[in-house]
Amino acid sequence: MARTLRVMAVGALGVASAGCILDNPVFGGLGETAVDTVSTSAATTTGIGTTGDGTTSDGTTSGGTSTSGSGSSSGTTGGATATTGESTGLTSSSSSGDPTTGTTGGPADCWGMPIDSWTWTEIPDGNLGVGPHSPRISPDGYTLYYTAGDPGRPHVSTRADLDAPFVDGVPMVMWGSIDGNDHVAIRGAVGEMILSGKKMMGQPDVDVLVSVKGGNWALPVSLVGVTTPSQERSPTINEDGSRLIFERLSNDVNPVLGNVWRFYEAKRKPDTPAGTAFQTATLMVIDGVTNDAYVHPTLCAALSPDGLRLFFGSSYPDPINPADHVDALYINVVERDSLDAPWDAKTITRLTTLQEEGWQTCPHAITSDGCQISFGRFFFTLNQEPVPPDKVRNFLGKRGG
Repeated sequence: MARTLRVMAVGALGVASAGCILDNPVFGGLGETAVDTVSTSAATTTGIGTTGDGTTSDGTTSGGTSTSGSGSSSGTTGGATATTGESTGLTSSSSSGDPTTGTTGGPADCWGMPIDSWTWTEIPDGNLGVGPHSPRISPDGYTLYYTAGDPGRPHVSTRADLDAPFVDGVPMVMWGSIDGNDHVAIRGAVGEMILSGKKMMGQPDVDVLVSVKGGNWALPVSLVGVTTPSQERSPTINEDGSRLIFERLSNDVNPVLGNVWRFYEAKRKPDTPAGTAFQTATLMVIDGVTNDAYVHPTLCAALSPDGLRLFFGSSYPDPINPADHVDALYINVVERDSLDAPWDAKTITRLTTLQEEGWQTCPHAITSDGCQISFGRFFFTLNQEPVPPDKVRNFLGKRGG
């Protein structure tokens, strides 16, 4: 049975809400209380909706500042101009190899560089809406999708330069008849939005849903091959739409956190129309991590646009220490040789340069060239420690220039 621990914190994947008490983030999705049992029933076959009350909005242009750092909380500030609005342009995935110089003076591809060589910049909340979180940078690096508002709704911010901050954001939908959403995964070129959420107001469990864009974004519905009576959340998709990884609440128990979420992967043909069903998802194995004798938490999957690298949050290889765990969750990355190959445990790397003392860290998205990553830090503790004023923070990491 799931064990819920009450903490003065905002969960890894919960909606930011100042001053509230939320459940253990290993359980709760979107700030909701998780159920005590886990269902393993077969997947549903709900069809794809074609109507809805969602709307999109154009943005504005203005300047702003950001705070930079390199593995510490102190840094420098600088202003830049960014343009907001909806973007559907995507770039092709980059191949691995030695980086070469691009037209802007930085490398055209960073995958050949050391994987743990990041500097980072905090994304100020500014004009991004109420409680922005779960930022996902687009493959080309010019667009940031994220969740904001109460209830949470997909938002978007764009910029005209890859070195500029994301300053202003606008809501992408209005969806007044459903509860909050989170973890927006966009295939903008085909009008497909996959996200965590609930199909109706007051629904007890969180699912992975899909919205298809006609004139507006339709109300999200169950995603065939993924949604089951169990709880699912945090989808991430590769650029051609052929691989989807998400979390499903399991019966596996961590001795400190209780029931953990496990990664599942679903497949379909590449470049399919928006809303196309997936084959039934299967449990994903990262040898030595997900099948270790010690049940490590694995959260916040972020699949690279080519689908060959997976960034995720975990305490692996360390067990969680109940007396010292405020920064137990690190960003890790693992690789595979092809979309159908197993994840190679020998490639697992912990990204220490993205960690900050006293904060749990989770990835959200990586650009095609591997040069920028969007990620979050959140405050979570099992102990009665002082709670910082801002319990969820958003960041961009950069390497290669």
